[in-house]
Amino acid sequence: MGTAPAARPSAAGDDALFRATVFEQNQERVAALQAEFPGHQISRENTGRGPRYIALSRKPGVRPHTLITADLGEFGDELRRGQA
Repeated sequence: MGTAPAARPSAAGDDALFRATVFEQNQERVAALQAEFPGHQISRENTGRGPRYIALSRKPGVRPHTLITADLGEFGDELRRGQA
């Protein structure tokens, strides 16, 4: 999770590369969160408005039961708060 965010593209042609880089970085972060929170099933869903991250508890008593957000930073923070 130590990867720096991708820089915004300077030209329209760079946009696809930027999106691919952000997607790859987010996939790494999602994989790290899955390793950190094995009690949750974590997935990424593509919507017409961008990605949405979903966590579902795998067994009773794991908190939060369900978490859905488009903000990956908030997603990790809320999962950590649920373990506190």
